[in-house]
Amino acid sequence: MEAGGIPISRNRLIYDLIASVRGTVKKSKADFHDLFDGYIPFNEFLILRKLTEKGESKVSLLAGALGVSSSHITAVSEKLLSKGLIVRGGSDQDRRIVCLSLTAEGRKMAAELEQVSKDYFEEKLRDLSDKELALTSSLLGRIH
Repeated sequence: MEAGGIPISRNRLIYDLIASVRGTVKKSKADFHDLFDGYIPFNEFLILRKLTEKGESKVSLLAGALGVSSSHITAVSEKLLSKGLIVRGGSDQDRRIVCLSLTAEGRKMAAELEQVSKDYFEEKLRDLSDKELALTSSLLGRIH
């Protein structure tokens, strides 16, 4: 492959791709921080999103699904509980098991922020053709 008639090594292409992905992720995180201002922090939204997908869920399963510790889920869930967005329950058989589920207000907040997220990505990707979107999705799927 060449850029301006100069051969580009595979290592350089990989480095450039990694830098591009990191930059995109960093920029998106900053954008979401701004977009969610006035709502809830992004890490709280991620828990609401997972609970929307799974329904009632154990803290340990949420932690695994989000790639964080159970203690992180517990700390963030305390904030969501105080805001009335989730409720905590347990198991009759094992008191060590803690389950979380959305309240009606939590479902409403999750849906609203999901729409904010969708609008953000539609705006970011609006200049890509359907073919470019399909190719990007396919390529990212291959390395995921």
